[in-house]
Formats: sequence, structure tokens, C-alpha cells
Amino acid sequence: MNDIVKKKKRKFIFIILIVMASIVILGTIFGIVDYFRAKSGKKPIFIYHTANITNYDVQMAGFEDTASPNKTSAVYYGVGYNVSICDTESGDYNFKLGHEKNEQCITSLTCTEKEADNFKTTHTFEFFDGKLYRLTTSLLRPVDMSEDEDTLNKGIAELNDIEGVGAAIYKVNETTYEIVQTCNIFNMAAADIEKGCLISYFDSKEIPNLTKEDILDNYSKAMTCQ
Repeated sequence: MNDIVKKKKRKFIFIILIVMASIVILGTIFGIVDYFRAKSGKKPIFIYHTANITNYDVQMAGFEDTASPNKTSAVYYGVGYNVSICDTESGDYNFKLGHEKNEQCITSLTCTEKEADNFKTTHTFEFFDGKLYRLTTSLLRPVDMSEDEDTLNKGIAELNDIEGVGAAIYKVNETTYEIVQTCNIFNMAAADIEKGCLISYFDSKEIPNLTKEDILDNYSKAMTCQ
């Protein structure tokens, strides 16, 4: 009787091991297939769950941000791996073992240069899929060192006439102005970037392809970036 019980137990354990081995083998095969599909720009097929993120159009600084990219991002989950893509139209898939999230499609970097409480420049760089797509600049300036309000308002109006640029001016208090300007780099012409965006150290033609590392290399010595 004990021999029969032992045989049944061994048979049960053997079946369990076969099932587990089969799952591992199938998971490995599925992962390899989806890995090579992702490397060749194809959507994975052996997935059990898809997380989609769509339409992240944002409004900033009180004006309509019509030039920001409206794209569909997705994360595809397989057995023991995931495949992510920031722009489902681009075909730039990223394969990763485990279910730890890949770097977010949208990241940011803020660099600040402060000379006094009412004299400060802050750049907020936003990156989509690692490339710069929006720059927001905030300038705090002393009233007694600035042009008169009519001249400042005229300059703001001229900036707002540039495609992809939005600007506004506020009087923080009796001694300080704040000028906020956003450049939606995505789809902006190089000439408009040069004319309407407060960014230095770079040629206007290379600005749409700037990475976070590029910005840090050029701004970290003069500004505090985080």
C-alpha cells in the first residue's frame, strides 16, 4: 500500500515538474519570438495584457498648447518580459526582461540660474522618447531693470504670433516681473525656434533632437539642473 502511495506521489511530482518545465520552455520561446519581433520593429504577439496611454496634450502657462505631440504609447506584457513603445506609429519597440517599467516616454529636466531673489532664470526641458519636444522658460526680472510695460506686452504679443510659441507676463509684486514662455519644439521650424525660443548653446536645427545628456553637458556648469 505504501509503495502505491509513493508511486502516485512520484507520478504527481513528475507531472508537476513536466508542467513547470513546459511553461518555462514556452515562456522562453514566446520571449525569444517577441524579442526578435521587437528588434525588427514589429508588435509582439505572445502577450497577455496591454496597457495603452493616449492623448497627453497638456496646457501650460495659461495658453493653449496646440503643438504638443498627441501620440499613443503602450506597454505589452508577456510571461516574464514586457515590450514598450512610446509612439505606436514609430515602430521603436523596447524589449525588457521582467515586469519592471521601462523609462517613461515623457521625462523632464529643470535648470535654474539665480542671481538674486527677483532675478532668476528657470528652464524646464521636457523630452518625449528621449528627445526634446518642449521648453518652458520662466524669467524673474526686477521692474527697475526692465523695459516699460507697453514695450514688454508688445514683445509678448510678437512671441505669441510665432507658430508653436506661447508667452505671458505677470507682475509678481511691485518690484518683480515674471515672464513665462513655452516653445513646443515638436513640429516647429528651425527659424521659428531661433526667433522665439529662449535656448542658448545650441544651433536651432539640432534643438529638436537634443537629449537630456546634451542639455546637462551645456547647462550644468552655468545652472543647477535636476
